[in-house]
Amino acid sequence: MTAAEENGQHQEVTVEPDELQRLKAEHAHLKEKISTLEELRFPSDREESQIKQLKKEKLSVKEKLTKLQFKNS
Repeated sequence: MTAAEENGQHQEVTVEPDELQRLKAEHAHLKEKISTLEELRFPSDREESQIKQLKKEKLSVKEKLTKLQFKNS
């Protein structure tokens, strides 16, 4: 328990709707880019690497989005 909690002080965490929307839009954009690259019949090594990187970024954005939604509920 933190000192603030022991004193009966609770900080209200508010999440900006703009931040949630930004993360949702970024996630959708990454998903679209990944989908486009995965449609390539014979992706180059560079494209395969790019797909992996985009998937990591997408997961990171999803984790941030989930944390913000959890804090906001």
